[in-house]
Amino acid sequence: MSDPPSAADPDRLAAWLRAILARGFTVGADTLGFIESALPAAGAGDPGALFAEDAGAEAESVLALLFFPDEAVQLELEELLAGQALTPEQVEVLAARLVAPPIAVVFELPNGRGRLQLTLTAARARQWVEHLRLTRAVPRALEAAIAATLSSPDAIRWRLIWRNARCRPTPAAVDFLGRLLSAFDGRERQGRAGLEFLLEFLRETGADADIYRCLAARKRRLADTLVRHRRQQAELARGTMETLIARGGRLVAVDVEETRRQMAWIDRACLVAFGRIEAIDFPADPL
Repeated sequence: MSDPPSAADPDRLAAWLRAILARGFTVGADTLGFIESALPAAGAGDPGALFAEDAGAEAESVLALLFFPDEAVQLELEELLAGQALTPEQVEVLAARLVAPPIAVVFELPNGRGRLQLTLTAARARQWVEHLRLTRAVPRALEAAIAATLSSPDAIRWRLIWRNARCRPTPAAVDFLGRLLSAFDGRERQGRAGLEFLLEFLRETGADADIYRCLAARKRRLADTLVRHRRQQAELARGTMETLIARGGRLVAVDVEETRRQMAWIDRACLVAFGRIEAIDFPADPL
């Protein structure tokens, strides 16, 4: 492939993305399992025959999954965009040029199942481009922190993490994230999970909210959940589930390990960003 074009050049950008689409994609085993569960007939014969014009809602859900850009494509594109954004008008032009002329996209199936060759329609091109979230730019303050803190591969990944995030670019959120750049490794599974948790927290937090106080309140709620779980387990150890329910108790399912992980992510974020953490005193006796 030739050198990446400028994000402001829609013709060259469209040609570059068409080259990515023309390379095709490899379908993972999980995706193939979804195809076969959504379209049982895909388990035998030619799966491509199931994607006719009138294939129905089930086939549409599979097509939406197949044409959802994976992280490898997004990282490749982010290296080009470098945190820049396109206007909605530029995105519309880009989507139109992806299908002029029409292009066939090949999906290689695992386990020797062959391949799917599907035409990229105008509607599918628009959805594919929308999922790339090209209109979301990295805020200048966060971009400056990324450039000053991270090397190229990590910088690209952080820009993509922001592009895919749903939180608002408030000054407080941008400053908070800028302080976390070296605290969470976006390449490592738990580091990425911690970032996703914090970004979702920011999405749910009001624009004028005090981030530290909100994180501390979330940690206290998580701690309360663990205490209730301990008390419930102690009651069950002394009796039965039926007895607990008869006494007006309510069984609450708690993922203890996930709850503890979330509390640890909050502590790490608060220590790095604010220099302190919220202390929690757990009762020694569950009752």
